[in-house]
Amino acid sequence: MPSLGQSLQMPEAEDLKSDVLVLLAERKLDAQPLGSLRLQSNFTRPLRLQGEAPPLATLANMRLVESTRLGVDLGATSKIVTAALIKAAYEILHATSIDYNVTGGRRSMAQVFRSLQYDELEGGPFPISFGNNIPHWIFVMPVREFEARLRAAGHWYFGFMAKTEHPDIDIDWEYVLSIFDPR
Repeated sequence: MPSLGQSLQMPEAEDLKSDVLVLLAERKLDAQPLGSLRLQSNFTRPLRLQGEAPPLATLANMRLVESTRLGVDLGATSKIVTAALIKAAYEILHATSIDYNVTGGRRSMAQVFRSLQYDELEGGPFPISFGNNIPHWIFVMPVREFEARLRAAGHWYFGFMAKTEHPDIDIDWEYVLSIFDPR
């Protein structure tokens, strides 16, 4: 969807809300953006996906974060940029005591989330009103189980996530905690 790629280059109104974090991957050479990922909690309002997929009602009393708008520049580094954004998101969710990560994806991304051992909500795909009613599969991951699931599946992300120190992943914890305070 070429038009989707172009739309990811500009912020959406949702990106500017006070309960949203936008993670940005930049090229070290010239600080050009390589990818981004948006995180929104359910602390002050329901997740957008909660209105689209009725099975999410069972998690309403949990600390949830919805991951959306994953966009990565195509090229030789796209796989590692995607992994770095997912690792940064995981570190944030784990450190702020989030119970579940919730995400949705069209057919191509659904395969990625299945490989990452996310649980798929029954009844999908769901037409997503804020996604032009394109059917999306909805996935949830208990944050505390993510590493163990990757290890059990033998997924290459396990080594990247749990066994490798990445000093280039720079998280502004003061800012993160101002939005996703674990208290």
